[in-house]
Amino acid sequence: MALPSSVIDRIALSVFLLGGPYTFFYEFYIVSGHYFGDQYPSWIYFHVCIGMFGMLETYWNLYYVNITSNIVPQSLWTKPKDQTDGKKCMKCAIGVPPRSHHCKLCDKCILKRDHHCWFAATCIGHNNHRYYVVMILYVWIAAVYANLYNLQFNMYHIRTFGDLAVTLAGPHVGLLLGWYTAYDFYIRVMTALGVYFLVMFTWLLGLQLVQLQHGQTQYEWKKKIEQYDRGLKFNLKAIVGQRVIAVWFLPWISSPLLSNGMDYTRGEKMD
Repeated sequence: MALPSSVIDRIALSVFLLGGPYTFFYEFYIVSGHYFGDQYPSWIYFHVCIGMFGMLETYWNLYYVNITSNIVPQSLWTKPKDQTDGKKCMKCAIGVPPRSHHCKLCDKCILKRDHHCWFAATCIGHNNHRYYVVMILYVWIAAVYANLYNLQFNMYHIRTFGDLAVTLAGPHVGLLLGWYTAYDFYIRVMTALGVYFLVMFTWLLGLQLVQLQHGQTQYEWKKKIEQYDRGLKFNLKAIVGQRVIAVWFLPWISSPLLSNGMDYTRGEKMD
């Protein structure tokens, strides 16, 4: 994997890499202890296997997000601006194809740039968008599961609405005022982080679904550009490739995209 170039990338990637295994430990050793004590039922191992599968899918896709290049190849796009519908990047001094943009953090022009992902420490674009969408979906599922699984556990420790408000707004306040023990504070921090990450990943996944519906990148969504929308099925294949089902379970499998990242079909919807 490429090393993050910015401080915020380093922090976000470190949180993402360490957060998954630690959350797994928290859920199945601390929260489960509240439900089952020392006598774990046999079916709990089914949940353990599902959790490990989800974590494997998440980090495998993260790996591919990071190592897959989206940099505009200068040798493949050098036509003058007046001969194409592309544009000129003054910083890179090259012509770039439609839907491509320069990333200040990567300091490169990115094919069909969607956005710069801090958690992956790289840009999401034409070649790695598939892995990002799959990764975000698995993280969102994990966040939903963890928060639902924690519900009874949290209700036992956080019993009033006022206590919940303090927990979400600033659990350190209760610790400083002597309301909580160190263990209570720890539970409230984990509860707050669980809710915050669920909200954040719900937003990230929801944004991708909205863009998918209209065949947009994040830039095009902000600018309300819908000229590349050709229907949901086509839009999905444009991101994940032609093996629409396999990509959600097999990160390593090849799934040819509908475009080379430099030419895009515009026209009426196909479905």
